[in-house]
Amino acid sequence: MLGTMVFLIFLPLVFFMLGVAWLWHYEPKEILHFQQLANFASVADYSVFVKNVPADFKIESFDNNIISQQSKKIEAHVKAFFETQIKEHVKDAFADEVAESGIGKTLQDNMVVDSTGEIIADVVLCLDEGNDIQFYQSRKPLKKST
Repeated sequence: MLGTMVFLIFLPLVFFMLGVAWLWHYEPKEILHFQQLANFASVADYSVFVKNVPADFKIESFDNNIISQQSKKIEAHVKAFFETQIKEHVKDAFADEVAESGIGKTLQDNMVVDSTGEIIADVVLCLDEGNDIQFYQSRKPLKKST
């Protein structure tokens, strides 16, 4: 009976100590692994948040179809603008390569384009409804007259 109790106490203790030793042994390797993973690029590394678009791009309709059409027009304009800016920067930075191979090959060689050949994968227009939200929050509920 005493031997069984010692065995039941000793066995989990040995198992726990082996687990702690295992973790201590592999902890530096795991830290190195996660540091290497942290060096990978993420979507946030290549995202641009544009707070303002030109004043002539206004959405003044309340119709969802018109809003969608106007949003796509603004998104196409923003995409074209930034693609032009990036191409001009590549032409300036890699003038010799562009002269030798052309802009398309230079963009591919310097990994500026993705596998589909696009510089910018997507543009998403998010409408700022902050003023409307503040207006509705500032309104007080109407009281019923009795």
